[in-house]
Amino acid sequence: MKNTAKPPVRVMMLGLRAIVGAQGGVESHVRDLARGLLQSHAAEVALEVVERARYVDASRELGVFEGRVRLKALWCPASTGLETIVHTALGVLYAAWRRPDVLHIHAVGPSLLTPLARLLGLRVVVTHHGEDYAREKWGRFARWALETGEAWGARFANAGIVIAAPLQGLIQRKYGRRYEFIPNAAPEAAKRDERQAVLARWGLQAGQYFLHVGRVVPEKRQLDLIAAFAQCPGADLRLVLAGANDHPSEYENQVNAAAALDARVVRTGALPPADIYQLLSHARAFVLPSSHEGLPISLLEAMRCGAPVRVSDIVSLKAVELPPDCYVPCGDVPALAKALQALPAPGAAVDWSGWLHRYALPAICQATVDVYRRVARRGAAAPVGEMR
Repeated sequence: MKNTAKPPVRVMMLGLRAIVGAQGGVESHVRDLARGLLQSHAAEVALEVVERARYVDASRELGVFEGRVRLKALWCPASTGLETIVHTALGVLYAAWRRPDVLHIHAVGPSLLTPLARLLGLRVVVTHHGEDYAREKWGRFARWALETGEAWGARFANAGIVIAAPLQGLIQRKYGRRYEFIPNAAPEAAKRDERQAVLARWGLQAGQYFLHVGRVVPEKRQLDLIAAFAQCPGADLRLVLAGANDHPSEYENQVNAAAALDARVVRTGALPPADIYQLLSHARAFVLPSSHEGLPISLLEAMRCGAPVRVSDIVSLKAVELPPDCYVPCGDVPALAKALQALPAPGAAVDWSGWLHRYALPAICQATVDVYRRVARRGAAAPVGEMR
């Protein structure tokens, strides 16, 4: 009897730093998506992830990915301006040799290489994670390159995905192209953790700290949060800033200096997910005063852990449709201070299930596989580098 089962779609992902051990929204998105694909679509998708060698720790624990995802570390320069573009170019050339059915490029910066990928005969899916050119850290040339990446992805990719609903309208208005809306997943691993070992390590008391999780970059507006927290009375109250930066920056120096002025501000640096979930489970609130976001996975993690949340009222966060009292005007330090002071110490976990069902990992993986199936080209002979 003839076997009628469809062969798996061979997918290569490109555009992230590393699938394990690197912080960032794209990295978390790829990690969660890959985990979901392995759980429920292993027979339908064969996955390879191209990483940046400088972020790969040879001793890292790969967990569920060990032996199930092909990982390829390629060199990249240690330069903020050149790292992404050089690594993506090398990744596209590597993909041209390996011949995946689908090259899945993440973020608008790496999408700048979409025309090269198509010229080399690859079929490409791009995921738009946010208007990176709107980030405050970039200069004129970098903004131009990122906007061009967005435009070239829209023009040349075989299919596009957006992780936040407002981005779908943006792409339609600017380029007349319809992208699929497939949001970030609320990580299933993020669960309320009643243990308090991490709190003890940092001298924290349950319900007596506000928590911010994110890279130390201007659009996260940690300086606003520190200034607002300074107006909150209470010797036992703490502000915990979890996260670091990939490259030294003047903004990080400013955050360090501002934090040093208030002994109640705790800088933890980057922490593993299990530690973050424990901190989220006992925080008075998770606070995200950003001026720019796509759909932050840190917010979904906070909700999964049952934490109260306070976020800025930017369009992408308003699209999550949280209760009105969860929103604070972006950049309004007095309003943020007032919102923090109004929060009581938490008791029972907040039930966010009415919101989180929209970010269920199985549905997100199925929608992504459907895109892969539509884009994949079958029957073409593959050169020597064919993925196996």
